[in-house]
Amino acid sequence: MNLLSVKNISKEFISPNQHTFAIEKIGFEVKEREFISVIGPSGCGKTTLLMMISGLMPPTSGEIILKGSKVDTPPPGLILLFQDYSRSLLPWRKVIKNVCFGLELKRQRRWLIGQDYKKQAEKYLEAVGLLKFKNHYPWQLSGGMQQRVAIARALACEPTLMLMDEPFGSLDAQTRAELEDFLLRIWERFHQTIIFVTHDIEEGVYLSDRVIVLAKSPSRIVKEFQNDLPRPRNQIETRSDPRFLEIRNEIHRIITQKEKDWGKENDGKEPPSKYLG
Repeated sequence: MNLLSVKNISKEFISPNQHTFAIEKIGFEVKEREFISVIGPSGCGKTTLLMMISGLMPPTSGEIILKGSKVDTPPPGLILLFQDYSRSLLPWRKVIKNVCFGLELKRQRRWLIGQDYKKQAEKYLEAVGLLKFKNHYPWQLSGGMQQRVAIARALACEPTLMLMDEPFGSLDAQTRAELEDFLLRIWERFHQTIIFVTHDIEEGVYLSDRVIVLAKSPSRIVKEFQNDLPRPRNQIETRSDPRFLEIRNEIHRIITQKEKDWGKENDGKEPPSKYLG
């Protein structure tokens, strides 16, 4: 059953001097409990795509359907996690109160008393391994721990769909690998549907059931890969699997070729932001 339908959406930004198409006729379906990665070079419109799916930005054309209803404002049951986790947490609130914050805002949970908020928050802090840090402030935690608090806050609201915008992009390699495995454990436990945006090919292949590859300027889907790598995933075994290497190399080839094509179409100039593979 399709949870989300993105139907030929385009986004045009209009200024006094020019019209710029950031996204051109992107369409895809997302099933319940599916983990989808969206991969593309920096500046190709991945964040813009998530902003439209979340209802924070209207498409110029096309439509987005979530659970049978058209998305034109932020819909209930959808959570968008940004890359800058440190700024999304409230520094004057302790960890437990940060996780409670989303619950306090949910209309359908206003009947819950404070103690119920706390129990719900503690459940997800335990799931992310941070229950013993519940009375700390965010600035007392490491970057990886802060990101786990942000994920716990999202999970506490029990969303139907989680959108994640390069959530591990600013972390060191070891912490990033740890959080990739942590996210997979959480996804398998709570059965969330996730759309995960990244410019890192290996990360996208490692995490997902399906990979959507975007081209640059204007962004459009150039390839979809059904990822049949066995689960559960393992940083060593999965990344050494011939199928993993096959998918990774093919995506890299596609994006590299599209970067070259962009240069030819623009008098040989390099794209404004290079792809970081």
